[in-house]
Amino acid sequence: MPLTASQTRSLLQSPLFDGCDTKHYTSFLQSLETHVLQKGEILSPAAVSSPSLIVLISGEVEYRTVNGALFSTRKAPHLFNLGTLFQKSAAPSYFPTLQARKTIAVLAFLPCAKLQSMLRSDSILAFNLLRLQSNCVYQLTDISCRFSASSPSARLAILLLQQSASNQIDVSFGIANLARTLDVSRATLYRSLAELEELGLIERFGKSIQIIDRDLLLRYLEQS
Repeated sequence: MPLTASQTRSLLQSPLFDGCDTKHYTSFLQSLETHVLQKGEILSPAAVSSPSLIVLISGEVEYRTVNGALFSTRKAPHLFNLGTLFQKSAAPSYFPTLQARKTIAVLAFLPCAKLQSMLRSDSILAFNLLRLQSNCVYQLTDISCRFSASSPSARLAILLLQQSASNQIDVSFGIANLARTLDVSRATLYRSLAELEELGLIERFGKSIQIIDRDLLLRYLEQS
């Protein structure tokens, strides 16, 4: 089913079109086909038939590894497949999947060939895509730092520093999900939380974790 007018407006509000003269793209974007993920349904980017930029038009999805580890939760509008967009082969089957979270999620696929044509004629669009891909590299560097940490407690400390500049991290999505994100057992996660709390670096209350002092937590990482 082609995009509706409201879905097209949502797509044009994505960072890809920030500052662009959107009237040039409206008719083309309205011709794109949508893909609906029901609540809990999973889409593997590797299953997309041709290289495309995946755009979350409405709803919310979880970005997960094939073994269920949670990378992030994203709300519309958001772009996926930036890392494999111009690769000659499809994304490997072990790459992260998209799963509709609380309700249905609507996706659109922007074909790579058409996107290339648009980039050649619109320098603002080209800069926006470059910035988005740079953000992807930044996020992947964050993740690699976490998984190369010297201990589960250091891995947890990095995750906490990554999650929020406000020093308060919501963990209402559950300890089991947090453990999968860190690729540790729940028992190991509880020990790591207890260690950081005993050192006076964090405080737990309800479904939140409070960083007491970011500088001290960073110093702990440097010394671990």
